[in-house]
Amino acid sequence: MKTFHLEGKLNLRTSPVVRSAILKNLALLDELQIDLSHVTDIDSSGLAILVEAVVTARKTNRKIRLIRLSPEVLKLIRLAQLEDVFSIHAQTVH
Repeated sequence: MKTFHLEGKLNLRTSPVVRSAILKNLALLDELQIDLSHVTDIDSSGLAILVEAVVTARKTNRKIRLIRLSPEVLKLIRLAQLEDVFSIHAQTVH
């Protein structure tokens, strides 16, 4: 399983590049985990990328999981009530 590390902002400005990279990796691998421990800011477009990745993984019989969520990411996922959509492991960074 490959770990894809994200850092900095995951927002409208950065989302096209991040989306492309995640979907490219997902197309090549049966399993992908995304480390979000260094994401300092996330907005709805960043969250949409993560949801799209999960949907794509399910449609193509692949697995994707989120690991080491930063407090900012976890807060938005909870606010959007999407905890059950994602496979989340080692939820937060201390």
